[in-house]
Parts: sequence; C-alpha cells; structure tokens
Amino acid sequence: MKRPIRILLQTTIAPVEDDWHVGRFSLLREHLSGLRDAEGQVLCEVTARDRGTNAGGGDAVLSRLDSTDFDELWLFAVDTGDGLTAADCEGITRFRQQPVTPVGLTHELLRDDASPSGRVEYFPAHPHEGAVGAPEGEGQARVVATGTSKVTKRPFNLIVAFEQAPDDHGHTLGRAVAESSFHHFVDYNWDTSAGCPSFVVESPGDQIQREPEKLGGIKTYVRNLALWLAPVSLDQ
Repeated sequence: MKRPIRILLQTTIAPVEDDWHVGRFSLLREHLSGLRDAEGQVLCEVTARDRGTNAGGGDAVLSRLDSTDFDELWLFAVDTGDGLTAADCEGITRFRQQPVTPVGLTHELLRDDASPSGRVEYFPAHPHEGAVGAPEGEGQARVVATGTSKVTKRPFNLIVAFEQAPDDHGHTLGRAVAESSFHHFVDYNWDTSAGCPSFVVESPGDQIQREPEKLGGIKTYVRNLALWLAPVSLDQ
C-alpha cells in the first residue's frame, strides 16, 4: 500500500486562544485527512501545530524541516512580522531543495527502503559538478538522477546509468555508471575532519556534522551501485 502524503500545517505564532492558532484551521485539516484515493486508501497524513521555539529561538520543527519526514509544508503566516527566524527560513529553504531527483521511474540505484520516499534523497554536496549525459545514440544509457545547483538554481545531470548491451564487435558490455563528480565518494565530503588537498579553497559545509543521518543516502547508493554493477555470473 502506498503511504499517505505527510503534510505539516503550521502557523507562525505560539498557541494563543484569542488569535489565529492552528485550531482555527480544523476544517481544512479534517478535509485533508478525509481524502481517499481510488482504492479508498487514506491520501494524507496531517500534522497541525502552532509555533514552538527551541533553545536557539527558532521553531522546533521549521528550523530542521529538511530532516523530518514531511512531504509538504502548509505555512500560515498569521503573525505581525516576527514569526520566522533566520534558522526557520533556512530550514524551509533546505526542505524545498531536492539534491537528488529521480528521472522517470526510480532506478534500482536510487532505491532506499530506509528513506521515507523509498529512494536515495541526498548526496554530499560539491560546488564543482562536471558535465555528464547519456551519449547520443546510446539507447542503453539514460540519466537516472539530477541535482540542483545552490548557486545558479539550475538542474544538472547527476548520474547516468548504462545497461548491459552488445557493442559493434559482438561483445557484451557490462553495466556502467557515470557520475557528475568523484567528490560524492571522497572522504572529505563524508567527513570534513579527514582533510583535503591544500588547493581546495572553499570552506567546508557542516550539514553532515549536524545531520549525520544524511550520510545514509550515499551509503545506500554505494551498496546499490556495488550490487547493480556486479557481473551477471555472480547471480547464478
């Protein structure tokens, strides 16, 4: 059974009875919760909450929204101007960014049963992604995932997968994968304390240190890659 869409209904104010607290959106919540698909299955799983600050002054959920399992945010800006901190805005921005986006049907390489979406969602970020694409005329090759540049906001090809196929000389070519960058696998992008060459001038990010669970995606991908690239004879 397909899991419901996980929706967060959130206001930008603390719970105040004489204000537009989230309880005043109960009909919307009930309507969303009552939606069913063609088979009668629940379509949406709804969480409704007012603003609740953490020790840093940000909202306990919005400031880390990208690390939750919500699929959608319905944000009701009912405050007078102080409802979102910089941390909240950053959390929402990260939530909207999709570093790994499957192209077409989710490829075997991107499957991740431990992920809420059932696919790999994050790769270690890198500012220099190379140009990679499926060669013209190569019917066995296709782009299976794209990323989005945080600088230009433009999408770019992340992974190209080549299925097993015969070449012009009658040989059977095994599977192959082309990556936009080797940095997805380098120690430094998994653990910045491992160090890097002296010519690397960009300051390292700290998201992996803050949210180490995001390494699970690339580790699952590595396992998928090893199994998918294995010669067919190993399955016999």
